[in-house]
Amino acid sequence: MDWLAAALGIAGGFAFAWWVAAAALPRMMDKSRRPELLVKLALGGALVALLPALLLSIVVGATLAGALGVAVVFALVLLAGTFGGALLAGILR
Repeated sequence: MDWLAAALGIAGGFAFAWWVAAAALPRMMDKSRRPELLVKLALGGALVALLPALLLSIVVGATLAGALGVAVVFALVLLAGTFGGALLAGILR
């Protein structure tokens, strides 16, 4: 049953990260001079953060609070990669 809790936590973390990114990235794109670069780097940052998000969420999140901890850690690491890429786009204007 531990694998089920981890899978539910990862799915919940992904859904939360998607919701936050869908709310914040369009606003960032409106203010950006090069929105296509912002989208590409945000997507790249999210893809780069997927493996660390998966590993950290299972190791750290599951240790802290079970499925809820997995969801929170996965979402935070994935969003850090996404917004890290978006901030890099702002630097490279």
